[in-house]
Amino acid sequence: MRDGTDGTDGTDGTDGTDGGGTSVTPAEGEWSITDGELISNSCGADVDVDASALSANLTLTGGSSFELVFDSGSGLDPAPCTFDGGSGEFRCDGQDMVNDFTEYDIDAVLTIEVRFSGVLDSDTAGSFVLGADYDCVGSECAGILGEEFSLPCSIEGGYTLTFEG
Repeated sequence: MRDGTDGTDGTDGTDGTDGGGTSVTPAEGEWSITDGELISNSCGADVDVDASALSANLTLTGGSSFELVFDSGSGLDPAPCTFDGGSGEFRCDGQDMVNDFTEYDIDAVLTIEVRFSGVLDSDTAGSFVLGADYDCVGSECAGILGEEFSLPCSIEGGYTLTFEG
């Protein structure tokens, strides 16, 4: 684990910067996203964080950056990411998904801010956190997601990343 509890926080020369440690360079190509597990849920509703239909292509864009391009069915745009090869940590640009229901004569505008981060333990494996912050403006918001949703709220799911080729 690269959380500093095992000496891989860079204080012992294992951060890859002194030539004596190991650095991570993610493999370019198809990565599967599996093993969805709910980390947190302040929304009050039961949510499914199953990742069985989710995968992404990772494209190296130079130096300490890459881009995650999710399958077309996910509704997610490509996510530019910054990466620390020494620690394996990465963080990707968030994106806002805005659903304006006023065009259907429903007084609700739902915004979901999606964010991505994770740690690569090797060139071909790691963990991934997908978080979503939900908010809604309008008098009919309760009818959009259901009465059990308490807005604004946040949900985070944890996943396994595996290079597939």
